[in-house]
Amino acid sequence: MTTKLLIGTPHDSPRLRYTLGVVLERLLGWTWELTTDRAVFDRATGPKLGYGWPAPVTVPAAWTGGDPALGDLRVVPTASGLPRFFLREGEGIGFDLFAACFFQLSRWEEYYNPSHDAHG
Repeated sequence: MTTKLLIGTPHDSPRLRYTLGVVLERLLGWTWELTTDRAVFDRATGPKLGYGWPAPVTVPAAWTGGDPALGDLRVVPTASGLPRFFLREGEGIGFDLFAACFFQLSRWEEYYNPSHDAHG
């Protein structure tokens, strides 16, 4: 029997579900469930991750599942030189992991780039 990871978040969206599916299911092979009901999340006794909610393991939510705005995007290199997207200093890991994954998976910067090459 496989244990499900419960993801608790105040914001559900198709983009968030897509990103969780790619990262958690396809890449890590995990099963997961999403809830926006804080009481359900708080009562759960299995493994859980808070996406924008305080929990034993928390990913800060800079992105609420809507369109990530490039104006809010700050890319800062880590000490090892790797970029961090959607920073939230002082919160958990310090950046929104799922927003950064969606940004990379979707190539969002190409979609929203106001300047295009000769081929559009």
